[in-house]
Amino acid sequence: MYIILNLFKITLFRLLLCLTILFQAGCSIYKTNIYSPTPVATVPLQKDSITNYGTTIKMITEGQKMLKQGNFEKALDIFEEAYTIDSANPWTAFYLSKTWAAKGDYTAAIEFAKRAQWLFSGNPEGKAMAMRQEAYCLEGLGTD
Repeated sequence: MYIILNLFKITLFRLLLCLTILFQAGCSIYKTNIYSPTPVATVPLQKDSITNYGTTIKMITEGQKMLKQGNFEKALDIFEEAYTIDSANPWTAFYLSKTWAAKGDYTAAIEFAKRAQWLFSGNPEGKAMAMRQEAYCLEGLGTD
């Protein structure tokens, strides 16, 4: 009787564990598309979020030009404004990290690289870029 009761408990525990995992996977705000490495949002986008995204993409493009020209102050201003408008866009955090590193402030660059990694959590390629940026910044600080 004791063995049957223990087997029942183990089976019930496994069933609850499987149901918990399935429930958590089903309640995610992202639905993975097997043909795309990036998550597809299942939550309807608001008009403001679409406008903000378009605005920040334009600003990021302009900031990239400034960064390539070596105008770090202007690039920093642009990326900070873009980050203020849409702090959920991983590219704003990534390019803020690159700009701070170019200016020599590796501590700030590391913080934004970590933020970019977190924001790129559903995009393995983007997350890898942010991790390389963090490694570059750590190297600049002289730490391993």
